[in-house]
Amino acid sequence: MKKVVAGMDLHSNNVVIGVMDLDGQRVAHQKVECKLSAVVKFLAPYKTRLEQVAVESTYNWYWLVDGLQALQYPVVLANPAGMAQYSGIKHADDTNDAFFLAELLRLKILPHGGGPARFQQQAERPEQFQMRQQVFGLGVRRGGQLCAALRRAVPPVV
Repeated sequence: MKKVVAGMDLHSNNVVIGVMDLDGQRVAHQKVECKLSAVVKFLAPYKTRLEQVAVESTYNWYWLVDGLQALQYPVVLANPAGMAQYSGIKHADDTNDAFFLAELLRLKILPHGGGPARFQQQAERPEQFQMRQQVFGLGVRRGGQLCAALRRAVPPVV
């Protein structure tokens, strides 16, 4: 069986996952809920041949990266600031975004923030990990609401 890579376009209420083989052929894609169980259920058939998974670094990536790493998935956090705009894509949508991440990963040109060694929060910073788990344990949407409330409550530094 051919090795595959996956890209994940993460939103507040869903994750779009694109899986492609190392020849660049699209294997599968699906939009799933922002629940680790839903993501893992979709990825399970590919786990043994999955080389890497790219997760787009958005404000709510923590729960997904931490959860996948705990289950021994090879996760890389993609840095959107380092990616060039999608040129040549006629129909930009979440599925294309997920496959774009997978393609950059496949070509080994994905700008990223690190691999598994970077995300050892449980051992290195247990307080931060525990706080993050508590916030995102409320659910991604409520976690986002909490972040927004904190931004409103704390005056900006001028």
